[in-house]
Amino acid sequence: MKDVKFLGTISEANPEAILAADPGLIIGTSPGQDKTFDQLSKIAKTILLAQSEYDWRKTLNEFARIVGKEEKAKQLLEDYKKKSEASASLVKAAIGDQTVVFLRILPKEYRVYGKISPAGSVLYEDLALRAPAGVPMDKKQLAVSMELMPELNPDHIFLLAQDDAEQKIKELQSSPLWKNLNAVKNNRIYPVDQRLWIQGEGPIASSAMLDQAVKELTKK
Repeated sequence: MKDVKFLGTISEANPEAILAADPGLIIGTSPGQDKTFDQLSKIAKTILLAQSEYDWRKTLNEFARIVGKEEKAKQLLEDYKKKSEASASLVKAAIGDQTVVFLRILPKEYRVYGKISPAGSVLYEDLALRAPAGVPMDKKQLAVSMELMPELNPDHIFLLAQDDAEQKIKELQSSPLWKNLNAVKNNRIYPVDQRLWIQGEGPIASSAMLDQAVKELTKK
């Protein structure tokens, strides 16, 4: 990635950096690059795609249509489907109907993630894993209290503990409610990276999450 040039963020593109890159075509998102659309259009032909929330397959197909790579996108999607189906079979054989949660520790709250999120779509859709009752499948996320943890009582936890959430982490680790969860008692806590499990969206990120989930859930 050392040769990749930083051109700004999804919400704040850097027109000067983009101009210096001398592009022939600019593809952005809406909402996202709406404010800089006029500036970007003066640099090169600019197309803004409507953001398909957590539907990277739709976005991929739109990109492919624009650049004339429909067949390549089709093959990529077929390969990912085969990989996810094979991964789901491996995990099913290893853990059966045991429950899985993606838990994030933030400075002020704990969150669990449902199917309408990048990581949730991999866990609950692509891998067909079972979530505990109480994890919303029709939402991106839900803030949960410590007192609710025993009701969830997952068998496996993919855990994202943010660096700035030290107090919440200590609170969790010292709680008898936490210590009594199935996943904790059986040492089935799997640390994950924020850049992948929160910010990652697309075939590469989803494939990497598949790999990590299979590795963790199938190890003896």
